[in-house]
Amino acid sequence: MAAGGSAAGIGDRQVPIRIVVDRQKVVARFDPRIAFGATIDAHGRGESAAILTKENIAAMLAAGFQPLSYRLATELSGEAWHWNPEGSWSDEARQEGYWTSSDVSVAPIALSYGYRLPRRGNTIDQAHNDGYSRIDDGDETTFWKSNPYLDEHFTRKSNELEPQWLLVDLGAKHAVDAVRVAWGEPFAIDYRIEWWSGNDPINEPAEGDWRIFHNGVVTAAAGGARLTRLGERRNIRYLRVVMTRSSGTGRGKDLRDRLGFAVREVGAGMLRLDGQERGGNDSSRNLVDWVRHGPERKRQSVVWVSSTDPWHRALDIDLDSEQPGLDAVYASGLTRGLGAIVPVSLLYGVPEDSAAEIRFLRNRRYPISFVEMGEEPDGQSFSPEAYGALFEQWAAALHAIDPALRLGGPCFQSTTDIVAFWRDGHHRGTSWIGRLVHRLRSDGRISELAFLSFEWYPFDDLCVPADRQLALAPAMLKRVLQGWRDEGAPTSIPWMATEYGYSSYAGEPEVDLHGAIFNADFAADFLSLGGAASYLYGYEPEVLISEQSCNTWGNLMLFLSDDRHRIRQPLATFYAARLLTTEWVSASGDQTMHRIRVEPDTPLITAYSVERADGQYAVLVFNKDGSGDRRITIWDAARSPTSPLFAGTVDVIQYGSDQYRWHPGGARGFAGPDEPPQQQSLVDGRSEFKLPSLSITVIRGAVAAGRR
Repeated sequence: MAAGGSAAGIGDRQVPIRIVVDRQKVVARFDPRIAFGATIDAHGRGESAAILTKENIAAMLAAGFQPLSYRLATELSGEAWHWNPEGSWSDEARQEGYWTSSDVSVAPIALSYGYRLPRRGNTIDQAHNDGYSRIDDGDETTFWKSNPYLDEHFTRKSNELEPQWLLVDLGAKHAVDAVRVAWGEPFAIDYRIEWWSGNDPINEPAEGDWRIFHNGVVTAAAGGARLTRLGERRNIRYLRVVMTRSSGTGRGKDLRDRLGFAVREVGAGMLRLDGQERGGNDSSRNLVDWVRHGPERKRQSVVWVSSTDPWHRALDIDLDSEQPGLDAVYASGLTRGLGAIVPVSLLYGVPEDSAAEIRFLRNRRYPISFVEMGEEPDGQSFSPEAYGALFEQWAAALHAIDPALRLGGPCFQSTTDIVAFWRDGHHRGTSWIGRLVHRLRSDGRISELAFLSFEWYPFDDLCVPADRQLALAPAMLKRVLQGWRDEGAPTSIPWMATEYGYSSYAGEPEVDLHGAIFNADFAADFLSLGGAASYLYGYEPEVLISEQSCNTWGNLMLFLSDDRHRIRQPLATFYAARLLTTEWVSASGDQTMHRIRVEPDTPLITAYSVERADGQYAVLVFNKDGSGDRRITIWDAARSPTSPLFAGTVDVIQYGSDQYRWHPGGARGFAGPDEPPQQQSLVDGRSEFKLPSLSITVIRGAVAAGRR
């Protein structure tokens, strides 16, 4: 088990740190074929073929990761996914509507693409962020529409209990006494207008409430444009329109066109003081409008919505982002013949399409370990109830094909705090996971949640020194996992980090020893805390990029490549991965982790022990102190606190600054030296070892005979 603590230093460097292994206390059992995985994600236009070459794949596999997690960037982009280019439209004649990919394909699927949504609601997305909202694009011929699968027709729950909404960020506090909504079809018969009492409902959802304006409840409203005079004037920044009853009208032949709510444009501000009605009661000219309108993200006020209709057209294809084809991924060898985590498009798809995907994989005899339902709904302001409603519908469709499929999610976006959602109507708590579990349990569907998934990128600011961040990481993880347990997350199912890395932004720590130590330390620490599996992000060879305000360049990657994705050199993350996957543990079979104490307790030294399936014993130790070497002694508590753990020949494999040093140089940065870990065999069964500054060490051998 990893050592925690709050001390910044380690005391007298002449006194060895004691590492005491308690082989009578098992903290985890795992198989590397399940526990240590890596991910593959979308690539830029024309890049997939250059990345997935035989040479690159052989190098990637050499890192020793075994299971694969396929990431779905279309969910983050707010796009529909055509996982198979062959399929059918609900309106085949016009090549538009709701898409279902075919469950067969004569030609192997090499690539797949996302399709932008013409009825998009969010200004911001979690991917390229090059789209915009149709609610304030300044064009009343376009509109946002909510997801029909969240209408009471499909959810079997009243829209009044689980309404749809749109949220407008005015950018700063402004005086508001009127709101204008230009409705599309279907429009809201009943709705209400609210303001946020706290600071920021998106980033601080637990610190405030939505409050209704006086005269802010509108009943039996007609379609078209409506200017609502509020019964008060308030200085507010965030405003919400909550829709509770739909007209159920629309021109489309497909039922889904008539479900939910549609808004063409919204404005919020002050009524003009001259008392003149200009162009009718609902005219936008009566309103001093604080909402910025424009058909580009940077020209419009930021809008968030409860959901978006997955309706789209053939012409909406996004060729700038390539999802590797399912056939290409399985044929590449990256899955090693093991079951892979495969995604289904939940937030912006239809259940028939996801069912067809599972049938396709089954027909191809491709092994599936888990099915991840959507990606980062919390980061896209999806309520836990909305996610739960879709989860239940998709689960019914997928389990009708194979009741044994293990479905899970919600794939939380990385956070070092609680995952919260504002108190809303009948849902008073703010715990995202607690409310999702309540939803599924109340509907008798909690058993269909077969695993809990999340992403882990704890550091957003890469302009600060990395030494302190590295020392803080284990305590941050422990706090977040315990918080989810306290909020009611099921502990009887596997918890999996389906993506992890130092940061979701690019910076130098990711290509230096700090990132390498973080990755290996997280994978071992997560297992010791009850995690089932972790999947490293950054499998593919990449180039250096810069995404921070300071001059820091990096990327999440095992290999530095040229612009054509040809490997230039392995990075520290690659060698650290091999220490974890090929030196600390054996390739397969049950590995048993035992409790470890680090004395004195310090965040600068973390250690993990494992009894390997091949009978050897191994201790993995991280020295996160960049200011100097340390000495450690390793003892066996099963015999006595002063009995050495190892006897006979001991292999010591170490990796640190003697083997690797990063030389910053902007886009031309490089590593030198760039050598593999150093290995030596010690024959005297010693108990004392040196830890180089900022290093990873594996100590492996036979355990001394005695009581267990």
